[in-house]
Amino acid sequence: MPQTPSQQAKRINKAPGRRMKLATILTVGLLIPIAMAAWNQYGKLQTNTMQLNELKAALDSKTKSNEEIKRELDMMKDPDYRQEKIRKELNVAKDGETVFDTPTAP
Repeated sequence: MPQTPSQQAKRINKAPGRRMKLATILTVGLLIPIAMAAWNQYGKLQTNTMQLNELKAALDSKTKSNEEIKRELDMMKDPDYRQEKIRKELNVAKDGETVFDTPTAP
């Protein structure tokens, strides 16, 4: 059955609409995986940023501790400081000295 010119015109007029629908579906179909990948990367970025901040805080703590130990080592080079530290921490007395242990208040 041959088509009339008006039927052919209607069929031709539907083609751009079909193409637009197809283009829209393809675009959405491509954008969804891209958006999901971007969202996952954003989550990983947030996790890594939190880990980085925790590691920076730990590094700062270790650096301060290291500086304190270095200061203590430098002070240990002084014989008077060593002698005082030994006397306080180990309750060592010089010859002829008497060490009194006083109780501390609760």
